[in-house]
Amino acid sequence: MSSQLSTLSKARTTDPETSKEAARLLRTGNSHAFMLLREFAKKSMTAEQAGIQAGLDTTGYWKRVSDLKRAGFIRPRMMDGGKPMRLMTRSGRYAEVLIITGLGRDALRQHKAALAAVKRGA
Repeated sequence: MSSQLSTLSKARTTDPETSKEAARLLRTGNSHAFMLLREFAKKSMTAEQAGIQAGLDTTGYWKRVSDLKRAGFIRPRMMDGGKPMRLMTRSGRYAEVLIITGLGRDALRQHKAALAAVKRGA
C-alpha cells in the first residue's frame, strides 16, 4: 500500500477518477475541505454553519464548499416538494442546506484510512 500511496495528496494508481479527485481536495487531515466534509458528515447544514463548526468562519470556507459541491461530495438537501431546503444565515439571507453524499462519505473514509496508514508507517 505504501508504494501506491506516496503522499496524502495522491491517490493510488489503481483508484478510480473520483478517488483521485478526493485525494486532490483532501490533501491533509488539517485541510479546510476535509474539516468541512467532516462537519457535513455529522448533519446537514448551510455552508456558513459548517464553516463555523469547523472553526473556519473567517477563512473563505465558501470556496472549499464550492469545491466539495463541484466534486459531488455534498449536495443541496431537498424538501418533499423537490425544492432545496434553505435556512437564514447570520446576515439575514437564506442559504441552501447541504448534505454529504455517498461519494463524500467514501472520500472521507478513504482519507481517514490514508491518514491512519501514514501514522502506522505503512
